[in-house]
Amino acid sequence: SGRTNIALKKPAGQISDYSASQGAGNAVDGNRSGDIVSHTDWSCNAWWQVDLQGVYSVEDIIIFNRGGPDFIVDRLFDFVVEVLNLNGEAWDTTGKYHSAGSAGLKAGYHFEPGAKGSVVRILLNGCEVLHMEQVEVYGTPV
Repeated sequence: SGRTNIALKKPAGQISDYSASQGAGNAVDGNRSGDIVSHTDWSCNAWWQVDLQGVYSVEDIIIFNRGGPDFIVDRLFDFVVEVLNLNGEAWDTTGKYHSAGSAGLKAGYHFEPGAKGSVVRILLNGCEVLHMEQVEVYGTPV
């Protein structure tokens, strides 16, 4: 598409690491091969986020889920995809999608107009592990 993934290799964090090799940065390393994922411990309201290191008008967020049997793929369900923007000392949610079902292997979220922000966060509403292959973010600098 010619667009640049503005989350690529940006600083990422998550509530916990399932293992030392499954940190949040794995979801923005550009590797979609399936063998390296971000993966949290089991917890309630597990979250993952990436700092875009600048304010963008975020237009598209694409999640590549961890592959495997359905019971693994379906762990990513009932979740929220948010764009956050710092407003003084508080974070405002400028764009938000709630996915009630499973993300499947790949899910995309489009914001029209773009959602202005510097952080993209993915948050589970329930109690489960959160794991993803890649999160790609597309937008333009503000």
